[in-house]
Amino acid sequence: MYTIGTPFLWITFSMLSVVMIVSEIILQKTRIFIKKPLKASILFSLLWLFVVFLFSIILWFSVKKNVNFNIANIKILSFFSSYFLEQFLSIDNVLIWFLLFRHFSIPTIYHRKVLVYGLFGATIFRITIIFFGNWFLYKHNWILYVFGIIVLYTGIKMVFLKNTNTVILPKNRWIIWIYKILRITAKLKKDKFFLWENGVFFFTPLFIVSILVELSDIVFAIDGISAVFSITTDPFIIITSNLLSIFNLRSMYSLLSFLKTDIDFIKYGIGFVLIFIGFKILVGKFLYISEYFYMIIIGVFLILIIFLNVFYIIKRTFFKKTHY
Repeated sequence: MYTIGTPFLWITFSMLSVVMIVSEIILQKTRIFIKKPLKASILFSLLWLFVVFLFSIILWFSVKKNVNFNIANIKILSFFSSYFLEQFLSIDNVLIWFLLFRHFSIPTIYHRKVLVYGLFGATIFRITIIFFGNWFLYKHNWILYVFGIIVLYTGIKMVFLKNTNTVILPKNRWIIWIYKILRITAKLKKDKFFLWENGVFFFTPLFIVSILVELSDIVFAIDGISAVFSITTDPFIIITSNLLSIFNLRSMYSLLSFLKTDIDFIKYGIGFVLIFIGFKILVGKFLYISEYFYMIIIGVFLILIIFLNVFYIIKRTFFKKTHY
C-alpha cells in the first residue's frame, strides 16, 4: 500500500489540524461568529485556505526531496483536485444543514456549536472508512470499478436530474425513527443537549439536529470518498485532502448562509467532472489517459467552477438590479 506520507508529513498535518480546530473552538466560545458573523466566516475561511496552501507547499517540497520532482507535481495535483472536489460535493450537505436548522427552529447562535461538535464524529468516521476502503482496494482491486460506477451515477444524477437531493424533513424516515425511540423535549433548553425533568431524562431538539447533521455527513461522505479514491489511492492524500475539506465546511456553512447563492451551475460543473472521472475508471484498461493529462483536466474544470462561482457571487452581491 504505497503512500508518500512520512512521519514528518503526518506530524505536520496533525499539528496544523489540532491548532485550527482548537482555534475554532476558542473563537466559538468568544461568540465572534454571533457578533460579527459575516466577517468571522470570511476571515476563518481564508485562514483555512491559507493552511491548505501552506500544507501543500510543505507536501510538495517533502515529496520532491524524498522521491522526485515529477511525483511531487502529480501528488500536489491529486491533493488539490481531491480537496476542491470534496468541497464542491459537500455543498449539498451544507444545504441539508440549512434545512435541519430551519425545520427544528434552531437559533443561529447555536448553529456553530452543533457543527463543531459534529466535526469530531465526521473526522473519526471518514478516517475509518478511508483506511478500510484503502485496505479493501489493496486486497480486491475490482472495488475501484464500484467506485467508478458510484461516481459516474452521481455525476449523471447531478447533470440530468433536478432536485435529486431534496429532503422533505417532516416525513424523513430518520427523523420519524429518532422520535420513535428517544424521549425528546418539545422546545430548546438554551444550548443543552440533555436534561432531567421531574426525574425523567430527555434529549433536546439540539441533540437531534446534531445527530442528523452527523448522519448527513456520513451519507454525503460516500460520494465524496468514492470520487477521491477515483483520483488517487494514496491514503495520505485522501485523508489530508478530505479532512482539510470538512474542517473548512463549517466556515463555508456560515458564509453560504449570508450569500444564499444559487448553486445549480456548480452542480452541473461538478457533475461533468464526476462523469469524466467515472468514465476514465471504467474504460481505463482500454483507453489510456496519462496521469498528468487526467489531473490537468480535473484541475482546469475545478478552477473554472471556482472562478464562475466567485464571479456569480460578486455580480449578485455588488451589482444587483435596482427596481423602482
